[in-house]
Amino acid sequence: MRILIVEDNRVTRLMTRRTLERELHCDDVEETENGEDALAALERSDFGLVILDLNLPVKDGLETLEAIRSSPRLASLPVVVVTCEQDAERVRQVLALGVSAYMVKPLTRAMVSERLGPLVAVAPPTAAELLRHPGVRTVLIFAAKHVGDLAAAEVAVTGSDQGMSAAEGIVAVLELEGPDGQPFLRFELTCNSVLASGLATGLLGAEFLAATDEQMLDAVVRAATVCATRVQLFLKGEGVTATLGPPEAEMVTLSPETECDDRPVLHFQSASAEQALRIRLGAAPLVSSRTPQGSLALPEMS
Repeated sequence: MRILIVEDNRVTRLMTRRTLERELHCDDVEETENGEDALAALERSDFGLVILDLNLPVKDGLETLEAIRSSPRLASLPVVVVTCEQDAERVRQVLALGVSAYMVKPLTRAMVSERLGPLVAVAPPTAAELLRHPGVRTVLIFAAKHVGDLAAAEVAVTGSDQGMSAAEGIVAVLELEGPDGQPFLRFELTCNSVLASGLATGLLGAEFLAATDEQMLDAVVRAATVCATRVQLFLKGEGVTATLGPPEAEMVTLSPETECDDRPVLHFQSASAEQALRIRLGAAPLVSSRTPQGSLALPEMS
């Protein structure tokens, strides 16, 4: 959020700016010393908040506020008024024009932080916004390549999921929970049986193509957890704290993925097309296009 401070007192202006930057983490702050310059700044750029002193040279704060409210573009702009005046009539005039908060001098850091904090707080991105983030695709591609490395297979992104059609495999699901403990994203990793066998060999030392269902299940769960952790780190970089819920996994009869615009779905296959992988991330709950064969109890992970 871009913030404009309109204040002719240098000390008050500096203290307000430092409080915004150091305590409220606002790094886009501009200053002016009179109402005329403030209106010029508002015409040049878009601001999310104005902190306006009433006692200003050239054009005072009340005139400046009236000009802001009379402008169709600025009429709804949040304004916080600062003054040392106790004149009840002037206060009524200001409130009638519409202000988000009112601060009386002398200002303190605690006062500025308390009054401005709720106005500058940035809401965390929603699940839908995160899923549209261009970085999500990159994270999922790196996750898939890591799965391929674990299975000693080179997998590449394909435009289809033919390797998933009418085949048996394993799907593992982990939900990412927000600070409120509620799931908001769901990570799903699906492997056909050939890739699952490769994971069992790479992670557990099982004999390739002779791994048991339990070994393949365990290996896919481990690989999915590693991939979901990559997503978790990506979310942290976007300012979203997420924890991984317990993994769920089952043997399935795979079916082609139906395209869906609100979530990334990526398909991967080895050069021989024998090993196939599908990764998708969606808002929880996520309905899967798969036919269960029956769930298996998760083995203990050492």
